[in-house]
Amino acid sequence: MPAPLAVGEKHGDDADLAHRRSLCTAVSTLTTRHVNTMGSGNAAMCVAGPQSEKWVLVTASGKGSSAQPADLVVIDAQTAAPVFSGQPAPSIETGMLLKLVGGSQWAEGKTAMHTHAAPVVAACAAGAAIPPFYAIGGALLGCDADGSIPVAGWALPGTEDLARRVAEAMLPAGANACGMQGHGAVVVGKSPQYAAILAEQLHVTAEVANSVAASGNAAHAWKPDARQHRDFRHYLQGSAGCCAPGPAAGTPLAASRLHSPA
Repeated sequence: MPAPLAVGEKHGDDADLAHRRSLCTAVSTLTTRHVNTMGSGNAAMCVAGPQSEKWVLVTASGKGSSAQPADLVVIDAQTAAPVFSGQPAPSIETGMLLKLVGGSQWAEGKTAMHTHAAPVVAACAAGAAIPPFYAIGGALLGCDADGSIPVAGWALPGTEDLARRVAEAMLPAGANACGMQGHGAVVVGKSPQYAAILAEQLHVTAEVANSVAASGNAAHAWKPDARQHRDFRHYLQGSAGCCAPGPAAGTPLAASRLHSPA
């Protein structure tokens, strides 16, 4: 297994460092914008290796929003094994993140972000899907059928049980977000920047749902029907606004000074 050199003034080639900075910046932005409570959570980004290998950058355990470029662990998207020796331990939620962006779900630039936002936790408390009272949130994040945002039932963090519950709730429904009862949520976007936008939209969607529930009018409140949801999603996908997927996937992550082959 190739071993990385110590991280000093040079973090590797420009493509390597650009990918790492992009993910770290997006993750830290969620905390500064009060979308991710207490700076916790984790993230993963699909990158191509120097020989077009399918790799995933994952935040190191315990780093969360404080992750720096050297704190990202390179994981093989197919085997879930570390690509380089001497790396820090990856997040305990790596298994969940890889179910969403690894294996057959891999696409260069694709990013999953797991947050612990209080309004989302509150909206997931009953274990039911989050209603799309905020139509933009439903169109960007929710199920293909009606825009509701799926919620996975309680499971211990970092377990295969949680990873399975999230994947089963999210992937077949065509959703870009999934709540986790008593825990938080995860979003998936085409780039770190877009995933951060989706996390903010989920935060707002949960706040609206909580406010409607608190008003006692949830049973009578408007939300898009299936046709309205499809029409609105199609409208947003054709706009250059909040549904833009972000920058195109970058150049391959090279075998660099940071990860120099042995």
